[in-house]
Parts: sequence; structure tokens; C-alpha cells
Amino acid sequence: MTGTKAVACIGTINKTATTIKIPKTITYKGITYRVTSVAKKAFYGCSSLKKVTIGTGLTSIGRHVFCQSMRIKSFLHPGQSQ
Repeated sequence: MTGTKAVACIGTINKTATTIKIPKTITYKGITYRVTSVAKKAFYGCSSLKKVTIGTGLTSIGRHVFCQSMRIKSFLHPGQSQ
């Protein structure tokens, strides 16, 4: 992938999701973007969330990203095995 197109993960519309995967890249309308950050309060109130997996390339995670997501049992980051 070339270029420096980057985006932030701003959350999910499915507030009852139990698993969230933040990928390394996303493709939208044929353009690939690097996911480099997670926005403030992105998963605020996702009370059913149990597992979070993040891709490589994240450079920042906002404040209170998982506030009120107290059921998280697994948080996997790059280089970590399940």
C-alpha cells in the first residue's frame, strides 16, 4: 500500500456487539486507508463487549474508549497470541 491515507475508528453502530476487531486497514470506494487511531469514547456504552482485537499500526487510542464496557475479558494486540 502506498500513500499516507489514514482514518480513525470512531466506534460501532452495534452497541450490543460482543466482539470488536479494529483492522490494520479498511477499503472504502476502492481506496485503502490505514487505521491509525481509535477516537475518544469510540466504544462507550458497549456493555456486552467481551473481546477486542486491534491491528498493527495504531498510534493513538482516545480517552474513555471502553468506558462502561466492563465485561471485556480479552484484549489482543499485535504480536500477542490468543
